[in-house]
Amino acid sequence: AEVHENRAAMPIRVLLRLPGAPFACFAFFTYCAAEFATGLWASTYFVSVRGVAPDTAASWASLYYLGIALGRLASGFAALRLKSRTLVRVGQGAALAGLLAVALLPGAGLLAGLLLVGVGCGPIFPSLADQTPQFFGARYSQGMMGIQLASAYLGGSLMAPLFGWISPVLGLQSWPFYLLALSILMIFSTERTHRAVRRAAP
Repeated sequence: AEVHENRAAMPIRVLLRLPGAPFACFAFFTYCAAEFATGLWASTYFVSVRGVAPDTAASWASLYYLGIALGRLASGFAALRLKSRTLVRVGQGAALAGLLAVALLPGAGLLAGLLLVGVGCGPIFPSLADQTPQFFGARYSQGMMGIQLASAYLGGSLMAPLFGWISPVLGLQSWPFYLLALSILMIFSTERTHRAVRRAAP
C-alpha cells in the first residue's frame, strides 16, 4: 500500500525531522568529502611528502580510481548475497585499513594502501543510496535522496579544497589523517542512522 501514497515534494524541514535523516545526510557529506579529498591531494602528497617524481606520482594516484572501479564492480556481485549495511561496513573497514597503510608504509605498501582505499570506497556510495528507501519508505525516499545528493556535492566541494587552506598550518603530511577523520565521522553517521531508524521502527 505504501507505494501508492502521495509522493508530492516534501518540505526539507519535514524530511530532516525523520528519524536518522540528519545523520544520513551527514554520511553522504563526509563520504564524498573523503572521496574527493583523496583524489585531489594524492599526487601532491606523494611528491611533497614521500619524494616521488611528479610523473610517477600521477600514475600512482590513478590506482585510487582503479580501486573504486574494482570496488563498485565487486559490490555489484556481492549485493546479490550481502545486505547494503554489510557492504557499507566492509567498504569502510577496507578504506580505513588502506588509509593507515598510506600514512605509515613505504613503497609497495603505500601503493597497496591507496588501491585498498579505492576498493573500500567502491561499495559505500551506492550502498548508502540503496538504503534510502529502506530507511525512509517510498513516501519520503525521493525527497531524502535529493537532500543526500546535495549533501554529497557540498561535502566534496567544500572539504576537498579545505585541506588546501589548512595544509600550510598542519603540513601536507597530515593528509592521511585528515581523511581518517572524515572517514571516522562517516562511520559514526552511518551507525547513528541505523540506530535512529531501528529505534523508530514499530
